This record gives sequence, C-alpha cells and structure tokens, in this order.
Amino acid sequence: MANILVTDDSKVQLAIIGRTLLGNGHCVFKADNGHDAIEVLKNNDIDVLITDIFMPEIDGIELIMIARRLNQETGIIAISGGGNLIKDVPYLDYVKQLGADFSFKKPVAEQDLLDAIEYLTE
Repeated sequence: MANILVTDDSKVQLAIIGRTLLGNGHCVFKADNGHDAIEVLKNNDIDVLITDIFMPEIDGIELIMIARRLNQETGIIAISGGGNLIKDVPYLDYVKQLGADFSFKKPVAEQDLLDAIEYLTE
C-alpha cells in the first residue's frame, strides 16, 4: 500500500482516480489545487504524487518542481488532457524534463496508472 496524493482541479478526475487507487489498497490524499497539494506534501509521507498539469494558480509544472525540492524520493506522475506544447516541447515530455517519472494523457488507462505506481513503489 502506498500513500498517494492526487491533485486535479476536476472533482470528477479526483473521484475517478481516488476510487481506483482505494480499490487497489492505496491510501489516497486528494487536493483540488496546488496550494493544498503543497501542504499535503509538507505534512505527510507521500510515496507518489499524481498531478494534473493545467490548473489555476499553482499549476502542475510548478507543483512538480516544488515536490522535487521537498522530497527527491517521491514518485511523480503527470496527467493532462489539455494543451500540446510548452516552450516548443510537447508538454508531456517537458514535465519529464522537470522531474516527473511518468506522464499520461487523460483519460489515463487504469492499468497504466497502476503499473506506473507499482514501478515507483517497488
């Protein structure tokens, strides 16, 4: 069982991913914005951060960089359904350059997400 923080400004995505993770025995923390996610990261031992990229205020890109500064050991999975390029680089490649271990386009296949979590928590 891993401690997983899911951050997404979509309540629907939070519910879907949270339900999947709980059903597979993980402890799930949820945040619907980057500010709350940072507080969870600071106050809990999080094994894996799953974050949306495009969110208001603190976006997933900034959250990934902050999470890496707080704990190099936290696995990071970036997900997104919007956008295409950031600084002329495909955004899912860009977030890997910033420290994400995996990146997926929404909707994420349940098994792909679970496989990534298993890899990060071995």
